[in-house]
Amino acid sequence: MTAARPAIDGLHHLKLPVADLERALGFYELVLGAERLSEADHHREDDGSLYALILKVPGFGALLELRLNPEQAQGQRGFDPFTIAVPDRGTLERWATFLDGLAVPHSPILTAIQAWVMVVEDPEGHRFRLYTREIHGRDLMPDEDDPWLQG
Repeated sequence: MTAARPAIDGLHHLKLPVADLERALGFYELVLGAERLSEADHHREDDGSLYALILKVPGFGALLELRLNPEQAQGQRGFDPFTIAVPDRGTLERWATFLDGLAVPHSPILTAIQAWVMVVEDPEGHRFRLYTREIHGRDLMPDEDDPWLQG
């Protein structure tokens, strides 16, 4: 007989490796409206240097940790470690206009398997996806070969 599975209480935070904490912080503040929780900054005990920041992102549902790790950050360039839900295709259109105004690289609106998606690239070369909760019919073929979706 196996023991009962203990409870979990949601997602606490995601960790993203970065080569430049300040540059990454500026991007996520500007693009996602992230707020740095400075009381949760991570400092090394030996020299007091800052090695991680914790961000609260409106509507994200979990915290986002930016962790100084240049080698890992380089290895994850082009990878999309998280996907953010948005209501519909119209919202993606508004995101495209917003991102264009900031000169932030992003894909066009692409057809995913069940919905629409846009891929956004940060200054580290990481990508994240904006994915609609609105779904489309099975008559639309997904853009599976698009380079933005290869991460």
